[in-house]
Amino acid sequence: MGIPIIAYVIVNQVGGIDQIFHQIPAEKLRIVSHQKFSYYMFLAVSWTIFPIFMVDPAIVQRMLMAKHPRQLRDQYLVSAVMKTIFRILFILIGLGGFILYSDVGANNVVLHAIRELLPVGIKGFAMAGFFALIMSTTDSYLHVAGVTLVHDVVKPLLDIKNITINEKKWAQGFTLLLGLISIGIGLSTTNLFGLLLDALESTAPFLMFPLVSGIMGLKTDKRSFFGALGITFVVFCIAKLLLPSMYMRWTLPISVIANVISFLSIHFVTHKGFAIINREKGKEKLWKPRKRMVTIQLKRLLPLHKNIVQYSQQKVRKYGAPYVLFGIFCCVNFTIPYFMWVNTHTPETYHLMLILRIIGAVLCALLIVKDQWPHVLKPYIPIYWHACVLYEIPFISTIMFLSTQCSTE
Repeated sequence: MGIPIIAYVIVNQVGGIDQIFHQIPAEKLRIVSHQKFSYYMFLAVSWTIFPIFMVDPAIVQRMLMAKHPRQLRDQYLVSAVMKTIFRILFILIGLGGFILYSDVGANNVVLHAIRELLPVGIKGFAMAGFFALIMSTTDSYLHVAGVTLVHDVVKPLLDIKNITINEKKWAQGFTLLLGLISIGIGLSTTNLFGLLLDALESTAPFLMFPLVSGIMGLKTDKRSFFGALGITFVVFCIAKLLLPSMYMRWTLPISVIANVISFLSIHFVTHKGFAIINREKGKEKLWKPRKRMVTIQLKRLLPLHKNIVQYSQQKVRKYGAPYVLFGIFCCVNFTIPYFMWVNTHTPETYHLMLILRIIGAVLCALLIVKDQWPHVLKPYIPIYWHACVLYEIPFISTIMFLSTQCSTE
């Protein structure tokens, strides 16, 4: 609650989201011509094409703690939604804070905004929210670090000498020690994000793909892992030596690609194919890419009429579809509020939007009476449902965005 309050106050103080993008200096919105374009492109590639965040210790711990797959899936769906919302809020806080306090250092913008803009009471509430946000993240990493260090490093070494320890107490002690070390590092550096990238650079190229492939059902083995690790390490060192300092961060995605190719190649040669495990049935099979098999798989992937209908039916069976509820909501939402809306941006598109909304209402009305459809058409209800969802939400929203001349709001 504290973060949205801060975002609202800062955006309101600037004059709205639209004003934020109007007042930001043009040089701050440069992309290709930006002097650090290569660095930001590396970040975009690393965080979108390669799931390097999968090797994040706290994320791995959450995965191992899940009681069953559904709980894990729900956890990550909630996380995806919440992270998207909060990152948008952080962007607004950062840009708004830059406009209001351009003379204040980036590290102090949020604290300065809280101190200057929020009233007494709300100010303390927002600070408590920020501390809670930081603490809830920090303690996850400290806990993982303490437990991992004791359970996977200290205990195995002491077991060799037949020394028994109380893992819980040792983990508590190491967690405290690591916390103090982290505070020292935090006070002595101004580039914490750089430290994060260094940590990912030293782990993601070697661990990311083996972890992901194991989760997806590939039967992993030590030979594939250590063979790929050695090749990746050589590529990593060569990239570090040869790449110019400006492109040094590209070592990470280059090493990840080397790991993927070497891991799959060694696995294929070792097993004379790809050993795949069906975790639901507990069965293992060897998959070899044959011409006929590849053709069959391609036919399954092509957007043929039969494939589309079957895919839609499968997804509805798996996730459900609130036909009637969605139909009623869109019928009401597309008709009643629209007549109260005054389009001040482009009045000439009013009639176009009216027609599109009436079409949407009619489409959704047919969902409400789906039980009355002819028997021959009922197998197509799932694909009709997906078509309605696409029309009502992304299509109409995009048309509205364009019709208002790409308004920031």
